[in-house]
Amino acid sequence: MSSANQLDPQLMQMIEHKRRLAIEKRNKRQAIESNATNAAPNKTQPTITSNPSASLMTNIKPKVMPQNTTDPKSSVKTNGSCSGGMGRKTEVKATIRLMSSKRFELNIGYNADVINVLRGIPSRDWNPSSKMWRFDMKDYKRILTDLQTISSVDIKFVDSVPDRVINALIEAINRPKEDIDLKERLSPQLISELFGFQVEGIVFGIRTGGRCLIADDMGLGKTLQAISIAQWFRDDWPLLIVCPSSLRYQWRDQINKWLPTVKEDDIYVVTKEMENLPKVLITIISYDLMARIKPHINMDCKQTYNFVILDESHYIKNDTAVRTDAVSLMAKASKRVILLTGTPALSRPMELFTQIKILNGKLFANKHEFGMRYCNGHLKHFWMRGARNAGKQKQIWDYNGAKNLDELKILLESTILLRRLKSQVLSQLPPKKREMIMLNLNHMSDKEKAKLKNYSNVVKKLSFRLDENTSHFDWYMDSAMAKVDPVCKYMAQLLNQNVKFLCFCHHKQMMDSIQQVLADMRVNHIRIDGTTSATDRQEACNEFQRVSDCRVALLSITACATGLNLIAASVVVFAELFWNPGILSQAEDRVHRIGQKNDVKIYYLVAKDTIDDMIWPMISKKLEVLNKAGLSKDNFEDT
Repeated sequence: MSSANQLDPQLMQMIEHKRRLAIEKRNKRQAIESNATNAAPNKTQPTITSNPSASLMTNIKPKVMPQNTTDPKSSVKTNGSCSGGMGRKTEVKATIRLMSSKRFELNIGYNADVINVLRGIPSRDWNPSSKMWRFDMKDYKRILTDLQTISSVDIKFVDSVPDRVINALIEAINRPKEDIDLKERLSPQLISELFGFQVEGIVFGIRTGGRCLIADDMGLGKTLQAISIAQWFRDDWPLLIVCPSSLRYQWRDQINKWLPTVKEDDIYVVTKEMENLPKVLITIISYDLMARIKPHINMDCKQTYNFVILDESHYIKNDTAVRTDAVSLMAKASKRVILLTGTPALSRPMELFTQIKILNGKLFANKHEFGMRYCNGHLKHFWMRGARNAGKQKQIWDYNGAKNLDELKILLESTILLRRLKSQVLSQLPPKKREMIMLNLNHMSDKEKAKLKNYSNVVKKLSFRLDENTSHFDWYMDSAMAKVDPVCKYMAQLLNQNVKFLCFCHHKQMMDSIQQVLADMRVNHIRIDGTTSATDRQEACNEFQRVSDCRVALLSITACATGLNLIAASVVVFAELFWNPGILSQAEDRVHRIGQKNDVKIYYLVAKDTIDDMIWPMISKKLEVLNKAGLSKDNFEDT
């Protein structure tokens, strides 16, 4: 028996009398405070106010429930007017948050009528610690409908999950999970080479109708998964593959390897600008060439390719870039689109928007909606420059932040995104360990050291982005030149240990200096930078992999962070840092991938009072944001 039933009847009457007096006193106070022009609300038509994007919450037709009914599950009597007092509606604020793709959490202010409604939902679960209600996603619409039957309450939803997100999750839940037998369309030889997680990736791509983003960790065989999905939907070819220029011939070789029924004459690698793409079965083109042929993309061209693969799809992160426009024109007209990248967002969530828009334009109405919900969008003010605009202020929307990342992660993984990490699917893969090597700058004069140290103070005082970028460029260059001497000494020490390794640099001066050390010590090596052609690049990689005496791969960070398999080495050295943590992670994984047998060691060469002091904390912060959104797995804190 409950404690309420054990109370003395007289005490119960006294409590009830005081409750009624309190309600009357509150209603009188509200009547005095209210505007005399306010009309009494309609008791049979409740009001639910939500955020602008949550249109569903205001468009559901109310279902009028009889008063004084009993909930058969909770046995709690409901009364539509008991908390409404003298006819004035009580405002109750509510917020909806996602727990998973199938459950959500409702934080709502206390109201007896509201509680009675929520207790009638079959999937209800009250969490006493967080003081929130939890429900199945399938009950979402019913909850909103039932809440509208409470005539005494005005429910205001604040910063809740947008309806577009809820609808997408419900659609994903209801999507049929048909059985797929890969043997129907893939060769036994191909299937026999697949890992279990790769089979799951192929099935995921097929179930999404060939429209998905495979964001597996670098080195987990995304290319093979994309080729397999394309083979499943071969009836929709011709196939267009867009990739970085350095990977064009690698794609051709992979198709020849895994799809022997495709003749070499059926594959065309575009190497120069042309008005019309060739009418062949498979066309492989770079992002840069796509930008150059954009003026020639007509309706006939767009209708030619019903299957498009975008490799390293983070190349289209900038929605204002010409290559993004060109690629979007082709992809949006295509029936199937597969996006591949190990780093879907290199620095911030906004870099995902164009990729999401290509795959499913219904998830978000526009960039602003996405930016406000997930990028902490806000107006940014700055002073204009020049004689004509001096003293004038301009404002723009800034979407460089991050917000609601747990919700974004749930949405993407439930609809279009598949991401697996090496640690999750390759238990036998050796570990990767990072180590920071502090360089000594004693070779510099006090004047040179003071100049480097002063850069940080100069950058902090600058108010204009143009000047800031210029100073960063100068600081970056001078830091590289300051590190050349100690970096070369470190390289000489490493070479004496008979180690085979990769060395990543950014500045040409740094690469030239290290190459001179290699030449002086007569060390067999390869060099790949932005001037290396695609064919020479592939030949150099093959030499490094096959020839044991080829001990060093001297690589440009920006030119070689993707698309290379260099597992013949297990040591990576970064002579310089780079602004983007995603690029660094990609570069590391040239050796930490399928096929690696040895522990991988990563060495970052840094120097105090150089630009490294600014870059290292910055990339660590960016990684923290990407980890929360499930878009990265790296953490430099243990370095």
